[in-house]
Amino acid sequence: MGVGDDESSTKPPPPVLHPAPDMDTVEEDGTSKVPPPPVLHPAPDMDTVEEDGTSKVPPPPVLHPAPDMDTVEEDGTSKVPPPPVLHPAPDMDTVEEDGTSKVPPPPVLHPAPDMDTVEEDGTSKVPPPPVLHPALDMDTIEDDGTSSTFLPHELTVSEILVRLPVKSLMRFKCVSQAWHDSISSDASFSEAHTRRLLRQNGRPSSLLMAPFIRRFDRDGDLVDELAVPGLWLWDENQRKHGVAALLHEMDWFAAEDREQRRLSIAHCDGLIMLADPEGTVRVLNPATRRSLTLPPIPVRSRRFAREGHKAFGFGRDLRSGFYKVAHFFKRDSGRLGMEVFTIGEDDSWRDIDAEPPHPFLPGRTAVLFNGTLVWTVDLYASQFSTDARFIRFSLDDESFTAMDAPQWYSWLGYEQSMLTILAELHGELGLVRVNGDSQEIWVCDDIDYRPYLSFCEGHPLWIRHDVLDFADYRVHPVAAFEDGIVFRDTRYYFGQLTKEGSKNLFAMNGLHYRDPAGRYSGLKFDAIDVVAYTPTLASV
Repeated sequence: MGVGDDESSTKPPPPVLHPAPDMDTVEEDGTSKVPPPPVLHPAPDMDTVEEDGTSKVPPPPVLHPAPDMDTVEEDGTSKVPPPPVLHPAPDMDTVEEDGTSKVPPPPVLHPAPDMDTVEEDGTSKVPPPPVLHPALDMDTIEDDGTSSTFLPHELTVSEILVRLPVKSLMRFKCVSQAWHDSISSDASFSEAHTRRLLRQNGRPSSLLMAPFIRRFDRDGDLVDELAVPGLWLWDENQRKHGVAALLHEMDWFAAEDREQRRLSIAHCDGLIMLADPEGTVRVLNPATRRSLTLPPIPVRSRRFAREGHKAFGFGRDLRSGFYKVAHFFKRDSGRLGMEVFTIGEDDSWRDIDAEPPHPFLPGRTAVLFNGTLVWTVDLYASQFSTDARFIRFSLDDESFTAMDAPQWYSWLGYEQSMLTILAELHGELGLVRVNGDSQEIWVCDDIDYRPYLSFCEGHPLWIRHDVLDFADYRVHPVAAFEDGIVFRDTRYYFGQLTKEGSKNLFAMNGLHYRDPAGRYSGLKFDAIDVVAYTPTLASV
């Protein structure tokens, strides 16, 4: 030890001695049973305290450490992916084998309705809010008017346009070029629209009239022979107004020859066939204003036209879908013949192999019924006796079948049979029998019915349908509307037979014929021909 060294500095400090703990205040794990003394906070400064006990002094700002710039993108988002969300493992007792839960979802609880806003039937008195549609985005509209984001054109045509009436479609042709092409020249669309329209509408509600007029000068001299200037439309909506609208105007179409034989008119699927006495045949669609003039009838079949041995028929071949015009004539040898023109297939008239078994009433247009044309047999011109009264011509295989009439028809003389006219009445053939002071409408719906020991190949079952309690003038059935059969008489009055009885519709000379150009104002109609009519898009 050197001089001056302090001896006490080299000694270690004495150990700190704690009094032994009171074991009554110590738990077995070594913690104290004595609670810690309460933390004493200084009394708050009342100048910094609100009445509700909250502090007037704002809390200090929360300081976040500066972000590590190596983990931050340029747009301020973090490069570090968020930690995965950890879901507790499912209770396998509540899980199906396919992973769905066995526990049903809790029921959806709706608040009780306000009874002041609820009707007795449980519906709400409060109207629903209006449906707000966003304005069209013009960037999605093409130049032709079609939308690049809405319904495709094919769906618009097949689901929307096909359901519209013809009059609307004629206006909608100007919407776009695509609509114009579909409505005007798409054969598949025209076919689908026509078939749907005929199925949906069922019975017709319109009449198409071909009035025959003569033109005279101021001195009363005849200027023009009998002719048809156009086709006028009358429908049930015009019943109260007595108006017929000009639907299709024609250039002075001859309706009578020197022997006073008049033109023939027929209707099928909205198409009209007109045949003048000289053999010029037109097929037209008044609704679309399209027409077709068929090639001239061969000279061989026109030679005996002056004898009246010719008749026309028009209809649709149900098997092929083509429309056909049939022409009955007499050959040079005196034998009977039939020629057919198929629209869309033939370039000229075809002389068919089958020969008509009997001559038809001259100038009488055939009635179209279930894909067949039905003519009345001319008993006076027939070379031998026959029990057949009508002849059917099938448009699909172009064959003939004899067909019988009601038994009372066989008792009629020639003049009376000439006045008996067949008509198609919505799936039934109809004709009228004069029986004393009344007239009876007889119909059949199955012309192929053939009982045992029938004299004809077709012996339909005819039944009496209705009775008209007058016989002052003879009537002919025209069409079957929804509320009854429409008929006409020899004086060119038109009526309808309903459940309540017969009622007048209009008179030929009593109608106001709308003529925008004024060409026929003041003219008197000499006669009129009428067919049931349904406007379609059928093409020619």
